[in-house]
Amino acid sequence: MMKNRNDIPIAPIDSMLIVSVAGIGNTILATPLLRALRQRYPNARLDLLVWNRAAAAPVEADPAIDEVQVTPRGFGAWLRFVYRLRQRRYDAVLTVFPSNQAAYHLFAWLTGARCRIGHAYAGGRKRGEWLLTHRVQADPEIHDVEQNLALLRLFDESAADDMDRRPFFTLTPADRREADEWVHRAGLADKRLIGCHPGAGAAVSLQHWQGYFKRWPQERFAEAIQGLARPDRAFLLFGGPEETELKQAVQSACGDATVHVVDASLSVTAAVLARCELMICNDSGLMHVAAAVGTPVVALFGPTQASRTAPWGDAHTILFKPGAGRPCLRYPFHSSKSKIRCPCAGQCLRDITVDEVIAQAEQQLSREPV
Repeated sequence: MMKNRNDIPIAPIDSMLIVSVAGIGNTILATPLLRALRQRYPNARLDLLVWNRAAAAPVEADPAIDEVQVTPRGFGAWLRFVYRLRQRRYDAVLTVFPSNQAAYHLFAWLTGARCRIGHAYAGGRKRGEWLLTHRVQADPEIHDVEQNLALLRLFDESAADDMDRRPFFTLTPADRREADEWVHRAGLADKRLIGCHPGAGAAVSLQHWQGYFKRWPQERFAEAIQGLARPDRAFLLFGGPEETELKQAVQSACGDATVHVVDASLSVTAAVLARCELMICNDSGLMHVAAAVGTPVVALFGPTQASRTAPWGDAHTILFKPGAGRPCLRYPFHSSKSKIRCPCAGQCLRDITVDEVIAQAEQQLSREPV
């Protein structure tokens, strides 16, 4: 049994470092927690650590966070970074969900913070959970937004009861202006815009990484676009720089449909997504970006758990084909590895048909805007 140290008082807190280094989508799903922490500690310094600059975009312009810091690359730079963090003397380090890896707990301990907060998992002791001072048991039955808000129970047993649970992506007037200019330059101001993300993040060529097995076949995206094409509709292909070839391949396969590729910063991408009536995509960070800016989503799920990472809210449609061993991603409850080893080799996504996607998209497009 792990020693329970949750009775060590957390308050008062004058400074806290919140760690979210798993990805863009994970950071977005943690934004309700960031908002709640700011409400609880209106005068404290709340800093956020993310994996890369893109993951900082959802909150860089939001008053909930004082400073967004990016994890440095290289061992020497990392050691210097940890030294600077120790000099800041944070009262607490809080690692958002998912965090079932020893590196997260070791990092929290190295900062020197007296309170180190995170989730507890089965077998977590051998992965350094004992380095945390406060833990909440991770619950495999709830969404990641709720997993993060559950950490508030360590501050106040009822703190999460009435919280706003909507994830957010804070856009600046400059972001919206640049998005408007992009739409006008593309000649799409009078079109109904439909977003598509045929990718699922980086490492699409490495078979055991999530970005490979989370992708619905690219030719089906092209077929769905062709099936949805109308004179008053335009389709926007979104994705990161590592997905340029993928976006171009889908665009070239779309026949006479009006299809444009969006290449922009994540903040401007989010602002363009906010102008779309619908987003059709795999389970990805951009799925959560779309939902966070208020765009309804038709999301295609295969090896990952929709119960955990579906776009938050009732405006979205989830397509998933149940079957033996589905979904197969075991992280973080039954494994500390986030690799996907798909026993059906992607058949779970191939079972979703083009006609099903078109039908769900048309149903979404026929709804009155909320």
